[in-house]
Amino acid sequence: SRAFTENGLLLEAIKCDPKVWTLYNWLAVLVSETGPLTLPCGRELTATGLLIEGLRCSPDNDEIFSNLANVLTEDFVELPDGRSLDRKGLRVEAIFLNPNSADHYASLADELGDGTIMLRDGSEVSRLQLYFMAIRCNPDDSSHYISVADLVGDGDTFTLPNGRVLDKPGLYVEAIRCNPGQPLPYHSLALALKDPLTHTTLADGRALTKSQLLTEALDRGFPSRGWTDLVDCMTDTETVTRSNGLVLSRRGVLAEALHDCAPGSRFRRLTKIASRLLRGNRTVQLASGQKATHRDLFLLGQKTQIINSTSVTLCSA
Repeated sequence: SRAFTENGLLLEAIKCDPKVWTLYNWLAVLVSETGPLTLPCGRELTATGLLIEGLRCSPDNDEIFSNLANVLTEDFVELPDGRSLDRKGLRVEAIFLNPNSADHYASLADELGDGTIMLRDGSEVSRLQLYFMAIRCNPDDSSHYISVADLVGDGDTFTLPNGRVLDKPGLYVEAIRCNPGQPLPYHSLALALKDPLTHTTLADGRALTKSQLLTEALDRGFPSRGWTDLVDCMTDTETVTRSNGLVLSRRGVLAEALHDCAPGSRFRRLTKIASRLLRGNRTVQLASGQKATHRDLFLLGQKTQIINSTSVTLCSA
């Protein structure tokens, strides 16, 4: 018996039937990670070359055009029909072949930047218009609302395909409705709020403040820099409650923010907060056992070392 790798099995399948576009598509995904491979006919192809072979088998396949845009490393690619398209052109072609795919519109919007681009139907569209089309195709994808919210300015609004008009915070609320387990929209919504005491009502009926939204993001796995944003917006007497029931004061949040925090702008923000919270004989105890006053933290910030801590507690000297 012969043992085959995944690549080997697909190559054997191509040897049996070289006209199946999905085989080239699957191989292209694998080759994008492992490098070029040799077909049964002896030709060595990259991921781009494999997808071109897929187009020869299925010239009107929107998925292949989209994947070509994803893997293209050159400025242009020459298609079997003689056209040369760049990444944006490939995505425009994918939209033309499948105008009901939200991902095609969103991917082109992500590539576009400022300005506009002309679609195959002759319409000239901007990034926001492309995201509008993506939402129209799939109104329950949180990433589209986040992308729009990131573009919308403070005080500006965006009209959804269903006619609802939302401002920047409202768009993040909609993203949370679509995917309540995703940490990013909670964090982004919190930063979009000017007043830390303002309560924002989510789709599930909860009314949360800025610090509560940041805590929700951290509980869902937001990166550790979120602790710095949280301690920055809290008052000295405020507390937050984690999903596990743990109640943290601002000093407790400061301790969390110091985890693996390298000297730099974020560390300097923390030392400024520590100057108020660690008055008198108050200290922060690092995992190394060192008790650090505000002055100690300031001196650590002048060094190139990282506070390598796995747990931090607060105590009095």
